[in-house]
Amino acid sequence: MRCGTREGRDTGGVPALGVGSAVPQSAGGLAGDQLRGEQVVPDLAAVPLQLAPQGLGDGRAQARPARELAIQLLDEAGYTSGADLLYYEDPEAPHHEDAWRPRSRHALLHLFGGPSPVVSLTAAAHLRLAPGETWSAVNPAAVRADGVRYTALEADYRVERPEVVAVSPHGLLRPLAAGRTAVTVRAHGLSGHCEVEVAPELPARPVLEVVVTVPDGTPHDTPVMYGPLPCRPDGPGRFRGRIAVPRGTGFDGGVSRGWGLDAVDEDGLRVMHPLTVNRDTRLDLTVDRWHRPADGI
Repeated sequence: MRCGTREGRDTGGVPALGVGSAVPQSAGGLAGDQLRGEQVVPDLAAVPLQLAPQGLGDGRAQARPARELAIQLLDEAGYTSGADLLYYEDPEAPHHEDAWRPRSRHALLHLFGGPSPVVSLTAAAHLRLAPGETWSAVNPAAVRADGVRYTALEADYRVERPEVVAVSPHGLLRPLAAGRTAVTVRAHGLSGHCEVEVAPELPARPVLEVVVTVPDGTPHDTPVMYGPLPCRPDGPGRFRGRIAVPRGTGFDGGVSRGWGLDAVDEDGLRVMHPLTVNRDTRLDLTVDRWHRPADGI
């Protein structure tokens, strides 16, 4: 008899995986977002999983290992997408508790709830790729009647112009030539559509420029951070950061003055703008006030 669950957010998914695989009879399921293929062990073949990487909003480097693990579980360990494996990739989600919190109910319903039919299927509306790019996906999102959302990794795909882009059985896209095409995905008796554009060329190292307008009294002796990017004083009430990064680099989008001092807007919500940098980009953000999460809003 199994009872309980092992859940880990961020790198907490790794020890959760270790405990669950060492004592599988004690784990009703595992949930985590920082698991990688090399951590898969044969003992996991009987343990339900819920994987929820942050997606492109947290950078492709974060999403890719979890997707690779999900595909490995489907192809090599006998898991079934939407049944004993629930994988969800959110392209706009930051690497933050604000994104993890609403996912918890999905994990619990998947691990301990009853069967629920899929009632809708949607795909990314538009994707712009560059020649040689190998890690973009149609990412069809299935929604069950109980509200659980997951990426339908097992689906059928049809490409309108196969000379422009190829698609793998799990939805990964491989650009072949410049042009536009439509991709149709079908799963659970439903369908979704995605417009794909392959650009002739995109910069290998696009430039990201971030300008942050801050409230009066903000000290100028420490930088304002946009994710890991430091923004330095650039005139009264303004900080600016600029960096060239490899195409496809993701930023979680959180603005802060370091650990534990977050930026919030006029509605009291954390200033967040997740971004994947594929071309030269300028981002303007405004901070209403600074907030320590431990103090409460």
